[in-house]
Amino acid sequence: MKSMVIHLMKQSKYLGFVFGLVLLAARCQPVVSALTASQPLIIDCHITSQLTAPREGQSETEAATVSLSLDDESEMVAFESFEFHAQFVDEPVKGRILTISILNPDSGVPLQNQEFLLQRAIHPQNQFRQGHGFTGLSHTYNDDSTRELTYFCEAR
Repeated sequence: MKSMVIHLMKQSKYLGFVFGLVLLAARCQPVVSALTASQPLIIDCHITSQLTAPREGQSETEAATVSLSLDDESEMVAFESFEFHAQFVDEPVKGRILTISILNPDSGVPLQNQEFLLQRAIHPQNQFRQGHGFTGLSHTYNDDSTRELTYFCEAR
């Protein structure tokens, strides 16, 4: 009887350990987006240029949205003090890449460059609060201007 009790205790410890591992594995699974690679990925980038210190006679806000897919080469939007360039490509080695470049329109000097590496099997999740897509809200300033450019990109 004593050996049976010890055997049952060993089994219950083992089952508790296995059950704990199953729970841990379930909690560590990545959250999968509702959009999968079988669905076409469209990326919308929402861009706003606004005055940081409004002057009389100047437009306070300019806004645009560009939509990108893997079929597009690139998109560009020109604002008073910024050029917004977006390119979405699927490279054999690196994978899917969204590249955002913001340039000074007068000099062509880059003010900001960002690359977002995206998985092929799972579309990016719009994870940032306040609806700021998968990139979050980015701010860029042009020293030659009193304007700021903000943008975020989201998957659909």
